[in-house]
Amino acid sequence: MKKLVYGLTMMLALFLLPLAASAASGTQLQVNDKAIGLSAEPQISGDTAYVDLAPVLGSLGYTVQQSVYGTGWTVSKDGSKIELVSGSSSFVVNGESVKAGATVIQGGNKLNLQAFADLTGRKLKVDGEKGLISLNDTLQTSVLETLYTGTLTSSAQAPKALAQGNQGYTGYIKIFYPNGKVFYDGYMVNSKFEGKGKYYDSNGVLRYDGNWKDNKFHGQGKSYYADKHLEYDGMWKAGLKQGYGTYYWAWEPCGEPPGSITGYNKYVGFFDKDEFDGVGKIDWADGSKFEGFFSKGQIKCAGVFYWTDGWKYVGMYKDGKRDGFGTEYNEKGTVIYEGGFRQNLAEGYGRLYDAKGNLLYEGEFVNGHPKGEATARTLTGFQAQSNQKSSEAQLQMHTQNQMEVTFQ
Repeated sequence: MKKLVYGLTMMLALFLLPLAASAASGTQLQVNDKAIGLSAEPQISGDTAYVDLAPVLGSLGYTVQQSVYGTGWTVSKDGSKIELVSGSSSFVVNGESVKAGATVIQGGNKLNLQAFADLTGRKLKVDGEKGLISLNDTLQTSVLETLYTGTLTSSAQAPKALAQGNQGYTGYIKIFYPNGKVFYDGYMVNSKFEGKGKYYDSNGVLRYDGNWKDNKFHGQGKSYYADKHLEYDGMWKAGLKQGYGTYYWAWEPCGEPPGSITGYNKYVGFFDKDEFDGVGKIDWADGSKFEGFFSKGQIKCAGVFYWTDGWKYVGMYKDGKRDGFGTEYNEKGTVIYEGGFRQNLAEGYGRLYDAKGNLLYEGEFVNGHPKGEATARTLTGFQAQSNQKSSEAQLQMHTQNQMEVTFQ
């Protein structure tokens, strides 16, 4: 009887052994929910797995090339290059060493999937019981959930914090986009951007270089447009322009197709919560200028406006328009009009002069025009009327060409 039981036990063991081996060798790898064929069995180790790197990275669109001496690999995609050396615990991304915390390559060609997932922001799940390994492009956000630009919601804006990107980290750090380009290069305090740091977009263009606090631009710093042109150079507070600075914005002439940038306008002065506020000066790309006082992004109180033809206005403003007492001069500095303004037009009591300074009219103005006939104190007859029409035309022309002085 004992021999019979022993024999049955041995037969059962021999029967189950191939099944166990089959289960062990049946571990499946899926990349973005698609099965990937491997020439060798994946090696599961805790929460990671080591697999043949060529088919995995190839399925993700990387170009894979082994080094000349066979000691490592170079993978590239979208202009970024990642170097992997057998036995090393670091990646080399675009020439910069990035610690992985574990060996990235074993046995010459076995890739540490968890280390690679951390590097590129992907999500890895290893289920040894089910024999399933899955790697997906569902990008993980780092511990830095908010930035100056707002909440990180899209995958393109959600790089994975590398190396010491754990909660409570203080010190220097580099963070990379999934494509391998640098996202942030600078300092952190308690896992928040603080101190000096540089922020880049996913194309590798520097967008901010300066001081940070609580994940926001704070203190002295420079911001840049995507075309690398300087946007702002000055003081920041909690992510907003605050204090003294210089700001540039695109000049798009009327009549040109949208996006036709022919130059940049410039404001130099004070800001309050991202708006022109206080004493400042604007230089438009077409050559016109303004210097004076601003409030909440608009000209207020008083200022001087210079047209490109040499004319200028000196006087009061309200809500970005000439309003109150003011004086207009021609290109030679001769007074053409002095008196009241309302909504950029001559209004109320005023005096109109010709190009030589001769008084043409003194009295009431309505909607930019004299209410009565010419007052010929120095000229008479036809000449006075002709000069008045010329001066009125000049006054109207410069009224129409008044720039919109608001924050853009």
